[in-house]
Amino acid sequence: MRCRAASNKARARHDRLIDLNWDERQTAAEVAVAERILFKDVVPYDTPSSLSALEGPASGMIELPLPIYWGPRRLYDLSDCHDLRSAYRALVREGTPDIQEAMLNEKLLRRVWPALMLPERCRRIWESRFPDLRA
Repeated sequence: MRCRAASNKARARHDRLIDLNWDERQTAAEVAVAERILFKDVVPYDTPSSLSALEGPASGMIELPLPIYWGPRRLYDLSDCHDLRSAYRALVREGTPDIQEAMLNEKLLRRVWPALMLPERCRRIWESRFPDLRA
């Protein structure tokens, strides 16, 4: 019985849209898109308490915790530019303040910051918190 009721509601909604002329349908679609909340607009990004609190290693290998990176390769060589950017991108995007402070190094972060591929909102949050990161 529930399926039939849901089907009837969907059919009624469809019939109302069919009854609208093209301009009304387009306006309804624009309103629906404008009201949509996207994950990229609400995903939480944490930042450390300060850049000077970043006490991570400056060299060697680091292993990212599972909550930060759940892929098959979690070990990164900080002397390799690609590894460094990949690890730091994951830590900036996914890390809690405690993890960021333990694993990020301030000098390395400043060096790779301009090259990190980050979501626009994530970069904006970090740069508003730490204006000296801006290029």
